[in-house]
Amino acid sequence: MSRQARGDLRNFRPAMRLPGTILQGILASAALTFLRIYLGGVLVLQGWLGTQQYQSGGLALLPWAELLVGSTLILGLLTRLSAAAALLIVAQSLFTKGLQVEILSQPELAWGCVALALIIGAAGRTFGLDALLAKRRARSPFW
Repeated sequence: MSRQARGDLRNFRPAMRLPGTILQGILASAALTFLRIYLGGVLVLQGWLGTQQYQSGGLALLPWAELLVGSTLILGLLTRLSAAAALLIVAQSLFTKGLQVEILSQPELAWGCVALALIIGAAGRTFGLDALLAKRRARSPFW
């Protein structure tokens, strides 16, 4: 086999793995989008119920923060910043319950893990407003 034929074979092998890599990227983006919308929905629902509870007396900022952060997560706007705020909200909820053994079975712990995954991944760039913002400033750490 000639040297040129071996070079062609080396270039051909990675091309065969290309559809798998593309499919893996699509599935990862879809999973992050689903988790972003899910966590946003949880926070909006929790915030809505909180505002109804505090509607009769006083101003409570936590339900309004949950509504704002949940809405921005659903829209995919400033996703990393919103996910960091969601992580703080979830951590506050976990720590007010106290550190106990059964804390590992709390849903807030799972929501915190989802928020952490959204901070690490660029979840707002798929079906979100962050995709529009990334066209203007692609290097920003907020989306």
